Amino acid sequence: MVPVMKHWETLVELCKNEIKLKKVKWKHAMILYVVGESLPIGALERYIVANWNCISKAKVYYHNDGYFLVRFQTYEDRDELLYAGLHMLKNKTINDKIWTSDIDLKKNVMQTLPSWFKYPNLPLNCWGVQSLSRISSALAVPLYADDCTTQVDHISYARVLGEIDIIKTLSKKVKVADTKGRLFKQEVIYEWVPAYCPKCLQVGHKCEIVEPVVSKPMEVTQMQYKGQPQKGEWLPRPAGNETREFSKQNPKEVPPEVPLKKPEMINITVTPKTDVE
Repeated sequence: MVPVMKHWETLVELCKNEIKLKKVKWKHAMILYVVGESLPIGALERYIVANWNCISKAKVYYHNDGYFLVRFQTYEDRDELLYAGLHMLKNKTINDKIWTSDIDLKKNVMQTLPSWFKYPNLPLNCWGVQSLSRISSALAVPLYADDCTTQVDHISYARVLGEIDIIKTLSKKVKVADTKGRLFKQEVIYEWVPAYCPKCLQVGHKCEIVEPVVSKPMEVTQMQYKGQPQKGEWLPRPAGNETREFSKQNPKEVPPEVPLKKPEMINITVTPKTDVE
């Protein structure tokens, strides 16, 4: 099909049948990435063989932006790893996300990352699934709570995993209203906040912005010397018995006028030279 003109612009229309077939091919795929670590594709393939031997063989693809796309054989293989909890590689968390046809790999993958956050001293009547989900929705996209929180094994804090937007400013408190209309501010503690570089638009590092150093003008101080004139100081010759000094400390002071002596006139007589016989 040739391109068409619409609103004075060239518009290309895709084939719906072909797009549908390609969507079926990637429907079992999942996106994996490790923040702050640049891994070769062979490292992830060895990790899958050693730790995910319960699933069928999966195909791994690498993207230059630093994340992987793993295509599983079935939904069961993908969901088994997705809900198995956190996976670690080189002491760092492997973040996962289900692939969809409308996902923006640059925005949705590298800007939203999973992170655990705690609610210390949360009232015990707010430890329900719906209450935790509503409170966490003000911070991120809630995923699930840990076992200690759901089973109430400890009451010091509630712990929830959610996808945070690292570009936005993270709130340290959430304003909550209970069923009786009473308001309270719940404190939030983030266990891990990844570094984001607004200059490179990359996750895992932050470029230092070196500000230009502005040199301050030097303060000139005048040191006073007793009995000795400063450098560049002009002292007039005293006239008579009167002694008066002119220095930098009094720049507006006019030096006194010294009277000049009138030169004396000298009479000189010249006698002509005569010849002697």
